[in-house]
Amino acid sequence: MFTMPTEVYYGPGIIGSSEGILKKNGLLEKRFLLVRGNKSFEALKDNGLLERAPWLSNSAGEYIVNGEPTLDHLSQALKLARELEVEMVVSVGGGSPLDLGKAVAGLYFADPNDSVEDFFYKKKRLPNKKLPFIAIPTTSGTGSEVTTVSVLIDPGRYKGSIGYRLWFPDIAFTDPQLTHTLNERYTLSSGLDALTHALEAVASTGSDPLTMRLAWGAAETIFEILPELMRDLKNPTYRERMSWASLTAGLSFATSGLGLCHAIGHAIGLLYGVPHGLSVSAMLPAVWNFNAQYIDEKLRRYLDITAYDVLKRLEKFYQALGYDPKTYNLTGSGPVKVKSSDLQEIVRITFQGKSYKTNPRPSNEEDIIKLVEETFQIV
Repeated sequence: MFTMPTEVYYGPGIIGSSEGILKKNGLLEKRFLLVRGNKSFEALKDNGLLERAPWLSNSAGEYIVNGEPTLDHLSQALKLARELEVEMVVSVGGGSPLDLGKAVAGLYFADPNDSVEDFFYKKKRLPNKKLPFIAIPTTSGTGSEVTTVSVLIDPGRYKGSIGYRLWFPDIAFTDPQLTHTLNERYTLSSGLDALTHALEAVASTGSDPLTMRLAWGAAETIFEILPELMRDLKNPTYRERMSWASLTAGLSFATSGLGLCHAIGHAIGLLYGVPHGLSVSAMLPAVWNFNAQYIDEKLRRYLDITAYDVLKRLEKFYQALGYDPKTYNLTGSGPVKVKSSDLQEIVRITFQGKSYKTNPRPSNEEDIIKLVEETFQIV
């Protein structure tokens, strides 16, 4: 069943209408915590964001998150929100601010004596109410503005998700103009994240004809547009189409679930410091090939394509981007070289989460190790 209670306002310049929309929904006067990135938000301010959405200047306080959010970030932001006695949380940025803000809103009414670790590791039930949450994405990749989950890191132990059906954002403003300041690396990483969401949503055991067609439309757009965008980062038409693809991919996987690309990619990201979009997309060719015979029939039936057609298109797409996970600078200081001594830890983290459960082909320890060996250099 396709469920999506978030009010989504999409389009170039839609952020300029946000004040009136919040007023209509009775949210404009609420005390709010602003969760944001640092450099990206400053770039947007320089680009006139606060002139178009002056209400963003009226926060009761700000929490700035750099890098992917950790449990410490969540504890600190949650403490700040409670000290400020906020009535709403607003996130502006990529997946990190959106995921963190969503978790703050979702855990605000939890017992302050309970640790965030208790909720992250499923030792405590999540509260049955939350603060209103407004999501304003500034990348085209995470889809967090239309999903129920927050991806968080417990450094050295686990990277995974927390959330449930009540955690859908109340309102999302998806304005492609807010992505115009993204540099080349963030454009690539977020775009590949969106593609991984789309293709895993197509393949997932939780997919249906509606989510499959929605997700495949997103994937086709990314296949076509991302290589062009990488050559022309300021092109507003390409930015708009990528924003739409990211949004629809998010709508799809919020219902269908994901698969082994995210399950293994979380482990690689945690252990080797690889940005989320690059770590999950690195796994796509090997995982898609692994799943191919299990998804070919439904792809033929609902999308009139074969799994192997998609694999060939994916390989051609990566070639156009110059993106080879074995040699690409995934970490920022070079390619990933997976230590053979880390393979068991990768397996542990892969099966600790839930993304593997909706992968179309069942997997075991040997399968995970083989997929990692196919994707990365092993040392």
